[in-house]
Formats: sequence, structure tokens, C-alpha cells
Amino acid sequence: MLTRCKNDEDGDTNACRYDYEKVDSAAADKMVHRLNAFIADKANIGKEFTAGGKTFKVAKTEDFEYTDPIDKSVAKKQVEMLI
Repeated sequence: MLTRCKNDEDGDTNACRYDYEKVDSAAADKMVHRLNAFIADKANIGKEFTAGGKTFKVAKTEDFEYTDPIDKSVAKKQVEMLI
């Protein structure tokens, strides 16, 4: 797995990208299915999670899709966001 994260001026991570290489496809499918279910469940907004000594609160979830301004085609499931 390759991880690339972007930090803001305070050093807080505000965006990460995960590229999976040589990962078992069944395990990856299971993880993506669970992530999609978490994002779709709006009851998760407002929940707090602690990791690495920091507590994070889910403010928003979004399954981003993009509409091409030229041909109006829609690309779905482009980015899954936990904000």
C-alpha cells in the first residue's frame, strides 16, 4: 500500500490518498464495501473516533461524483470523503 498525505500549515493532515498494490482483492472489496456503508450511513456524522492520541469528529461524509462540463457525462465513486 502506498500512502500520500497532504498537510496544512499547522502540520495537520487534511488529505490522504491510498494506492493499493499487491493487496488481496477479496479483502480490499470487503474494506471498500464497509467504507461505502459507513459513508452512506448519515448517523455517523457527529461521531468521534480516537487514533494516535488525537480525537476526530466526523463533520461530513461524501461519495464524490464529477459531471463533465462539456459532454455532461457523470463519473461516480471518484473519491470517498470523511470530513
